[in-house]
Amino acid sequence: MKTKLRKSIDATFYNGLFDIVIKSLTTGPLLTAYALSLGMGNFLLGFLQSVIPFSNTLHLPVSYFLEKGREPKKIACISSLLSRPLLALLAISLFFRESSWAIPLFVRSYILFYLLVAITGGAFWPWCKEFVPKTLTTSFFAHRIRYILLIKLLTIGVVTSFLSFTDKNQLTEKLFVYPLLLFLAFILGLFYTYTLFQIKGIKLQNRSEKSFSQKLLLVLKKKDFIHFFLKIGFVNYAVSFFTPFVMVFLVQELKLDISTALFFSVGSGCIDILCLGFWKKYARQNNLGKMLFSSLFFFLSAIIALIFLSGCKIYIYPILCISFVLMGIGTSGVNLAISDASVSYVPHQMSSIYISLMNMGRFGFSGVASLLAGIGLEIFDYYTPYKWLLFFLISSLFYVMGAFFARDIKPLEK
Repeated sequence: MKTKLRKSIDATFYNGLFDIVIKSLTTGPLLTAYALSLGMGNFLLGFLQSVIPFSNTLHLPVSYFLEKGREPKKIACISSLLSRPLLALLAISLFFRESSWAIPLFVRSYILFYLLVAITGGAFWPWCKEFVPKTLTTSFFAHRIRYILLIKLLTIGVVTSFLSFTDKNQLTEKLFVYPLLLFLAFILGLFYTYTLFQIKGIKLQNRSEKSFSQKLLLVLKKKDFIHFFLKIGFVNYAVSFFTPFVMVFLVQELKLDISTALFFSVGSGCIDILCLGFWKKYARQNNLGKMLFSSLFFFLSAIIALIFLSGCKIYIYPILCISFVLMGIGTSGVNLAISDASVSYVPHQMSSIYISLMNMGRFGFSGVASLLAGIGLEIFDYYTPYKWLLFFLISSLFYVMGAFFARDIKPLEK
């Protein structure tokens, strides 16, 4: 039994590593690079940034099937297999960036890919909760996140170095790097699916005679859960309103090349990894509400630095270094706190429903934030020359509100 448990936990660990490489190659800074190379504007970029969060609303229907006794392994493996060819379509669209159908193909393939990824995630997290011992949850996530971030940094670091090399040597093949990266994501996606097959298949226990709708209504009537749901959701709203567009600011406003902008992203990620040990100890000594409160103020300090930079473009690199260091510290705390809270802070009974609703809160708010931020930046273009200053001021307000709401988050059961 211990051998099977160890094998499942190891498979979950490697699953996370493959997953983060794929997401590093298809989201965040590199998604910005793809969008800009295809000629997309801020609105379409904001829409793409919102696809992943909005797709996680599928976690709830997945939870319905899990409550009906369907095995999470079957759902996760099938949806993961179906999603992989769509990565190849993303790559093909970038090879033909001059064609009129390139952007529609990219957008549609991207949407379908992350809808299927969301179905996989909806089955994976309740499945994960069943075989990770409760006493090891925080340590498990800290350990998993640390190595996941390390692989993410290596991925983006290698890509950044290669793009910088093509810039310096003025290689015309640079535009073909992007589709090749997506083909790499396709290959790694097959390994990701393989790790799912290695995890022990189980059925979630149906711990009550109530129907799925009765259980759902029971959870939604709990005021403490609604408060928990909204607080976690608003923290994600604040983070997702601001962070996806920092890269756009560096490229469009400060006129940095993509490789330089990615360098700052890698540096921030290094700080993220280094701070995980500190945040893990802090989480043991304090509740996660205080941890989120502290983390969000590091983001606020980073925004203050960028506000200065958006109004006065001197000392660009020292200020960017300070800002990205602060963002790295804040990101480390927020990611660990929310990952832990969304799994270990919810009751074990009806865990699939709780986790599905929590993920909808986390990612639904994130999707709205990314979409509104993209729309806002497009509108600011027409009405004010200080669009980035206004954007950062609004972002800082959301972080203050998020810290205020998050300060007293408590577990739903002890």
